[in-house]
Amino acid sequence: MSEKELNQLFVKFLRKECTEQELDLLFRYFADDQYEGEVKKLIESNWSHDLSDDLDFQFKMRQSFLKTDAYLNKRINPAEEKGFFKKNIRWISYAAACLLLASSVPMYKFFLKADGVSSVASSSLEKKSIQSKLLFANGDVVYLDSIAHGPKLLYENQEARIEQLSVDKIQVLTKKGTEEKGIEWVSLDVPKGKHMEVLLADGSVALINSMSQFKFPMIFHHEHRGTELVGEGYFEVAHNKEQRFLVETPNQLIQVFGTKFNVRNYLDEEAASTALFEGKVSVKVLEGDRIGSERMLRPGEQLDIEKNHMQIKQQAIVDHDEILGWTTGKFIYNNTPLKIMLKDLTRWYNVEVDWDTVPDLRFQGKIPQELTIDEVVEVLNEVGGLKIKLINNQLTFKI
Repeated sequence: MSEKELNQLFVKFLRKECTEQELDLLFRYFADDQYEGEVKKLIESNWSHDLSDDLDFQFKMRQSFLKTDAYLNKRINPAEEKGFFKKNIRWISYAAACLLLASSVPMYKFFLKADGVSSVASSSLEKKSIQSKLLFANGDVVYLDSIAHGPKLLYENQEARIEQLSVDKIQVLTKKGTEEKGIEWVSLDVPKGKHMEVLLADGSVALINSMSQFKFPMIFHHEHRGTELVGEGYFEVAHNKEQRFLVETPNQLIQVFGTKFNVRNYLDEEAASTALFEGKVSVKVLEGDRIGSERMLRPGEQLDIEKNHMQIKQQAIVDHDEILGWTTGKFIYNNTPLKIMLKDLTRWYNVEVDWDTVPDLRFQGKIPQELTIDEVVEVLNEVGGLKIKLINNQLTFKI
């Protein structure tokens, strides 16, 4: 590779435009001893001098690669799993170098400590086994079956019924020829470690994330199709220009006619967001009982609301996979604050976090949700050079 080609590839990397193949090429080049001087010159000329202060820079990067690959090869034995983990988990080793180059010295220390292997908590905690539940206006509570393999009637009124189609899917079916009654609302609570897909009466689909509450009517009446969400959900809305679809969250009122979008509005997070992938939506900012300004989103845009000061930011989606990773069974992060990543882990696993010990770092990589919390901790300790301990269901950090 010529010096010009290397510089172009490195600039592309800093812009987060590299493919996985290009990253592999770039980091193999970095790991080669004969190019150590060129690599240092390249980094110093393109990035902050903070990252080049340590004379052991390239050595630590190379050692991180070797340690990560050796660790993952040792852990992953079944042939059918090896391909998946090499494609996804191994990416964390590449991401470690990405973060080293693309952020601050604290992040450098986070991902590329050249210390020995950290100890791993020996707890065998698994994801909490509580099931999702439906709450009805009459006070009835119905827990979903954890071993459902076919349609199972959960609830029924004069207009519609709710069936459980599988462990993580329910469907609302309307009855023909019934007289229109008042709206009966249903509230779905999704616990830690679960997702739930809801097929609504109008044909729309809502995929609800863990630790979220989704409220919907048994049947849609009148001029709009209203729903409410606290937490996170991905929606594919059936088109109906005569009856707009509404999603109300604590900080947003989203109106659509037929589209695909993701909404995130957890009460314990500082920001709320809506990301649009197809169609067109309007988002009105809610502040208590007051309805604020309205913004129109186009496909490929997202709206972020900073709750404390109600600051609004509309921008192009930086990483589609990061937003939708949870819908495919993965946590995907792209230069994401560690505290946000940990919030996701507490919603998925039966753990809490000692927030006073969490360092101000950022994370990039993929974590499959089928891993146990012990395995997640072990990977972060081994690959990231962290010292995380899991004691009595609580994660504690030591730098």
